[in-house]
Amino acid sequence: MTSLRRLLAPTAVLALLLAGCDDGSADDVSTTDAPVPDAPTGELDAPAEDTGEAIEDDAAGGDEPDGDDDASAGSAGTIDYVALGDSLATGAGATTSYVEEYAELVRDDTGADVEVTNFAVDGWTSQDLLSSLQDDDGVQAALADADLVTLDIGGNDLLRVLPTYLSGNCGGEDELACLRDAAERFAERFDDILDEVAALVGDDTDVRTLDLYVPFAGDPRVGEHLDRLRPTLDEVNETILRAADARGVTVAEVHDAFHGEDGLTDPVDEGLISVDGLHPSNDGHQLIAEQLVALGPVTVAG
Repeated sequence: MTSLRRLLAPTAVLALLLAGCDDGSADDVSTTDAPVPDAPTGELDAPAEDTGEAIEDDAAGGDEPDGDDDASAGSAGTIDYVALGDSLATGAGATTSYVEEYAELVRDDTGADVEVTNFAVDGWTSQDLLSSLQDDDGVQAALADADLVTLDIGGNDLLRVLPTYLSGNCGGEDELACLRDAAERFAERFDDILDEVAALVGDDTDVRTLDLYVPFAGDPRVGEHLDRLRPTLDEVNETILRAADARGVTVAEVHDAFHGEDGLTDPVDEGLISVDGLHPSNDGHQLIAEQLVALGPVTVAG
């Protein structure tokens, strides 16, 4: 897990977390549909069209083992995987998503069938995710049966107020008040999100989250302000680490994977950012999935 010192690296995080129908064979991910909550509209990241459906993927696995109660490395079974988040988890700007890639890696590692229900919605903030956890019966039921849960959220909380900052109307003597307020609200909601997830899942459910990368590091509008924004942007990752650590939730080190431990690597130069300049490329999604794998094998009681 990333240390606080590394989370406060010079190019700190402001993330933009702003899903093919195959036959379910052992080498492919197929998709079916299941209900999801409505997507709110947003100024900076238009939500995905609300079809009233969530994405389910099946990463098909091997044969059932005899007398094995765990779906861990080298065994088989079924893993119910629920994904929560925003456009990072939907795969906006790419032809895959880290959710799909991670499901495949888990299947390869365990030999299990991985059944994915993806409730992520483009443009969602922490408030949107929290509301779905509190109010959506479909989300609650899926989490109750989940063996594995991943969630990403936070970038849109700050992005919603970034135009206010850039226009000089952020408030406060340093004109950073709107960003600080957004980061503080995120901290409160992220605690509540993890508590809601913990209350909904089973005792043996494996819950994993991500810290955030800076997908627009080369954007001149933001680049010239990065030094002033750094303390507020760092606070988001610090919040994720603190809240997750307090609840035994593991955190994939996406920031360091994209920017290096010194925070100086440009993910655009590394081909990790989509042509839209914001979201991960296919390679970026693969790298995020690998960071989730690095947290350890998925072991699920049978």
